[in-house]
Amino acid sequence: MTSDTTDERTLSQMQTLANRVGFEHVHHAPIAANANQTPGFPQDAFMDMGMDEAVAKPENNGLPRNWSAMMMGMMTLVRVLPPDLYEQVMNDVRNGYTAPLPPAGGHSHHHHDRGVQ
Repeated sequence: MTSDTTDERTLSQMQTLANRVGFEHVHHAPIAANANQTPGFPQDAFMDMGMDEAVAKPENNGLPRNWSAMMMGMMTLVRVLPPDLYEQVMNDVRNGYTAPLPPAGGHSHHHHDRGVQ
């Protein structure tokens, strides 16, 4: 699916894709009304749709709900973990265990009974 040539049709395509993939649209931080007037403003500032389910894998265990939207257009996430949590994540990777998403409306660091907590 590619973007269309008019704003209305492009937004319709984006909404269709979001409905199909199950993105979660959450504005977690306010954005200035004149943000577009700032040169170099991040390209995804207005597109902060979480897609945690679409990118779920053991390496992401323990991240808070909607973490993917919080990336705000960044393409790489570097996690720095204490040794014990690092070992838990690596154990999840070795075992192919992807934790269920934390509940909506907040998060807990106790996501599952095994692996990262």
